[in-house]
Amino acid sequence: MKELVSITSALYQVHLNFYLSDNKNNTELDFINCKIEDTALLISENRIKEDSPKEGITIKRHIKLRQFLKELKERKVILDTERKVNLLLENSNTEDQNTKSDSEEVEKPLPYKIALLQELGFFELDKIKKLTKENTFKVIQKLTGGTHRTIKGNVNVLNYDSNEDRAKYTSNNYTDDVKNYLDKLK
Repeated sequence: MKELVSITSALYQVHLNFYLSDNKNNTELDFINCKIEDTALLISENRIKEDSPKEGITIKRHIKLRQFLKELKERKVILDTERKVNLLLENSNTEDQNTKSDSEEVEKPLPYKIALLQELGFFELDKIKKLTKENTFKVIQKLTGGTHRTIKGNVNVLNYDSNEDRAKYTSNNYTDDVKNYLDKLK
């Protein structure tokens, strides 16, 4: 495990390639889920051994394991988001007989679009997390249109603890619609 402290390491790629060759129907996301379980188990075993005389080494190993676990979880979010976006793109390019053509498709309101971004994991992307809230709102404005205040209100109501006016900002009301839409695309 000493070498396997970063998902960018060569050893990670070797392990991933072996896993995928042995498990033809699985993806990197499946591999990451296995590694998350394994790493969490190692962390719990490491806690038990903290009384050992090599406590300094154990603490360093514990820190490396936790960092690796964090990287795995971040990679999982990215892969899951990419998968959802790819599904959206694939299904939006193929015309289904049961769906309306693009000319008949009704433009979705801004709150729906923001709920869709939330469900796709947009707000969990590292690049978005590193932005200030104001800059995040500007990016969303470029993607969806709408005013800065409307975007801010609709993003904030997605947080259960928000004090925003839920009668005025309604993106939280679209979460089920968005989930149903994405499920239909699968």
